Amino acid sequence: MLRQGYTVNVPDNTDASSAIAQTLRTLSTNAKLVDAMIWGRLFGGSAIIIGADDGRAADEPLDESAIRSIKFLHVVDRRSLWPESLFDDPLNDEFFGEPETYRVTTQTGGQNLLVHRSRLLLFGGAHTSAEERQRLGGWDHSVLAAMYGALRQFDNVWQASEQLMSDASQAVFKIQGLMSMIAGGQKDVLQTRMQLVDMSRSVARALLLDAEGGEEFERTSSNFTDAQNMLDKFMLRLASAAEMPVTILMGRSPAGENATGESDFRAWYDTIRTAQENELEPQLARLVRLLMLTK
Repeated sequence: MLRQGYTVNVPDNTDASSAIAQTLRTLSTNAKLVDAMIWGRLFGGSAIIIGADDGRAADEPLDESAIRSIKFLHVVDRRSLWPESLFDDPLNDEFFGEPETYRVTTQTGGQNLLVHRSRLLLFGGAHTSAEERQRLGGWDHSVLAAMYGALRQFDNVWQASEQLMSDASQAVFKIQGLMSMIAGGQKDVLQTRMQLVDMSRSVARALLLDAEGGEEFERTSSNFTDAQNMLDKFMLRLASAAEMPVTILMGRSPAGENATGESDFRAWYDTIRTAQENELEPQLARLVRLLMLTK
């Protein structure tokens, strides 16, 4: 969503545009946005704490008319954010039923403070119902929740393929009267013979066989005919659960005759554009607005 960047344009005021762009770079805004979106999707929620100097305490609503500067942007995920109080007025609260203040804790568990929602840029995870959000403490599900089963199945298939590769060529040694030797208590004779076979293979890279004794050696190869098709099917299953084209998720070229992947790329970029407009742009626009209020 941020690969192509963005431009902040203040009409008829290039100085203000340049100043805002420079401040965004100073605050490492792009890196903070990327981190917040990644942790939000992974853990089901994250936030960027806006270090606005407005003369109020952090647990009080942000006074936009008194902002003197924005000193920092800190990224925290839901593991460090705990809802402390809720908006409880259905007629007057815009965010009725959602957290009003959050308790922010450090990873070491030492420091903690209350922060008002207005001082946060909040990022969510997977689309989650209101009932589920209430059960999860005001947060969303991780995007991995819906694809965990498919991801586990895909990993199992690759592990099975690895085992199949290790047994791709199986050596078969035939000894006439093998079962009779075992039944007759000639275990030592059998072990000595197999040691000689292993020794001849390692030293001479050949096998010494008793032709009159009916000994035979051959290799049998495993059949990999359907293995590729099976991997492709599970790859499609994983891409479907992840809601990403296989060409993007696995980094491979489109396969098949006249395949360009154009429709997959078009759908993917449409998805990205929708997320840019609905999730990223409102947060970025609010941050730029607060920066403008400091000037």
